[in-house]
Amino acid sequence: MKLLEKITIEGMELKNRMAFPPITTAFGAVDGCFTDIEIAYMTERARGGAALVFTDGVAVDRGHQLSVGANLPYFDNDRQISAYARFTDALRNEGVKTCIQLYHAGRQTTLAKRGGKEPIAPSAVSTKMLGLIPFPDAVEMTKADIECAIRSFVLAASRAKTAGFDAIDIDGGAGYLIQQFMSPYTNKRCDEWGGTFDKRMRFALEIVSRVREVVGRNYPMVFDLPMDEYVPGGIIPDDGVRIALALEEAGVNAFRVHGVVLETYNRMFPTMATPRGVNAPLGAMLKNRLRAKVMLGQRINDAILAEKLLQDGVCDIILLGRAMLADPDFPAKVRTGRTREIRKCLACNTCVDQLGLNKPIRCAVNARLGFEREYRIRKTGESKTILVAGGGPAGMEAARVAAMAGHRVVLCEKKDALGGQLLQASVPPHKEELSNLVEYLAGQMEILGVDVRLKTMLDKGLIRQMKPDAVIITTGAVPVLPPIPGSDGKQVFLAKDVIERHNDIQNKKVLIVGGGSVGAETAELLWSRGNKVVVLEMLDTIAADMGLFLSLDFHERMRNTNIMFITGARVKEIRENGAIYEDPSGSEHFMETDLVVLAVGYAADQTLARELEDMDVPVVIAGDAVRARNIMNAVHEGFHTARLLNENLEGGR
Repeated sequence: MKLLEKITIEGMELKNRMAFPPITTAFGAVDGCFTDIEIAYMTERARGGAALVFTDGVAVDRGHQLSVGANLPYFDNDRQISAYARFTDALRNEGVKTCIQLYHAGRQTTLAKRGGKEPIAPSAVSTKMLGLIPFPDAVEMTKADIECAIRSFVLAASRAKTAGFDAIDIDGGAGYLIQQFMSPYTNKRCDEWGGTFDKRMRFALEIVSRVREVVGRNYPMVFDLPMDEYVPGGIIPDDGVRIALALEEAGVNAFRVHGVVLETYNRMFPTMATPRGVNAPLGAMLKNRLRAKVMLGQRINDAILAEKLLQDGVCDIILLGRAMLADPDFPAKVRTGRTREIRKCLACNTCVDQLGLNKPIRCAVNARLGFEREYRIRKTGESKTILVAGGGPAGMEAARVAAMAGHRVVLCEKKDALGGQLLQASVPPHKEELSNLVEYLAGQMEILGVDVRLKTMLDKGLIRQMKPDAVIITTGAVPVLPPIPGSDGKQVFLAKDVIERHNDIQNKKVLIVGGGSVGAETAELLWSRGNKVVVLEMLDTIAADMGLFLSLDFHERMRNTNIMFITGARVKEIRENGAIYEDPSGSEHFMETDLVVLAVGYAADQTLARELEDMDVPVVIAGDAVRARNIMNAVHEGFHTARLLNENLEGGR
């Protein structure tokens, strides 16, 4: 298997071809150095079998950090060397190589990060992140500024080698300063630092050549390479190859396929609507022209795909970023032949949505991310019997954790299949990969020996019969029925029922009441079947409950449909041939339709919890049975409910 083959980068031997790339965590820093939280998080990925672990981006100067998070790492003075050595020592003990990523944000920062000063950049180019979020206008760098920035990279690289890092990664991607110099989109200078390709390359080449002087000839140097900025007048793939050839000649040993600028940052974190292995064509272009190693990532969440990319020769090393947020043991599971047990990334982008809220990253399917030390599953000293009601993500996660702790677990699901609402949620276009979570958790039930009883309602009788030590209720949520006259008509259906029989609904006029994520995704599903779809939403935003990056993708797709979205619309009455709604001005309108779909939200199903209130057994509730929310809440509450229950049962032994 090529994934497990050794590979060498300028004398640095890697035990396999799987690496964990730089991902901003916003876990914080103390005096610019990694905290214990960050070290524990990275150590977990090292133990998981990655051959090479990159750090988060580390600013070469504390005054030029990226915009997210409160305290971010930087490396701008010698006093920090011992603290960074603590990091490299911790990971070296796990048998992994380390690579520090060094960057300068340039224009991609805020006044707060700059202490009130304007950002600096090759040219005074203003921007809005994703076309939505304004950043302060940058001022053009002076020649003294340019020399200072180059010197910052050189000194940081020298310190990094002294601190014990096995390699350095110079970040020439992500739209940061080096890329800003290389790109005609952001570099409008007409002096020796811009105007032609060679002059735009001068800044990057100066950094690489001067860093090479201080770290030596045989020290591995990686470069984040912008292969495509996805903006008119920006870097395109042919430019990326030309840039790589120049940098290889200057001493770069490996390239991470990268790209985007601040305006196209959504492409940095492709969603489940993006084909897996999306960067493969870019990797192939480089492999055909370079001697340097090529590292490829983004939308690689499956061992079979990762192996195929290596076999096809599009890269030398697979970067498992979000894939190892979801499952830090991905490489180890490949090595031991347990690929079925890999918990796949869903590309839901919960992780980066958190960063957008200025919070540390979290993972929807991995509740331990960022809490690797605290949230360990302790093996019980005395096995107990735990009943779980509900086979959705919260119930299966609770059952998984309880079984891992050594308890006897019986999971009761009233339907004939596990998965809960994920079974329906994975049906609309571009949501198919939600089924990966169902497959993983269902597989865990089998591997861990959970007694799964389908078509079984957990009730008082079963509890009296089994005499469990605890009951976990994860009965999920039920659709809300709005008090709209006519909502009980024969032409009115719930979204969940329409999703189940969507293949039978074609060439109809469909009116969807509710434009949250459920209504919006149902609209796209029905439109894909040839129906004419209108969505009425009370709020002024469609899919307001979607994460930022999923929402951007969704609205982009909607531009290529004829789905009609009407916001600020309150449905007053549903009739046999249509519905009456009121617009924000109070005017009423009639919308003719063949059928009406209700998608106005969900409410917690606490029926079973109320029924068991008088039972003499500990009962805890998790997931949507507490309050209807999202996958992350369901998985995390399932995890914590079982973890804390295990500790309480131990304490009461």
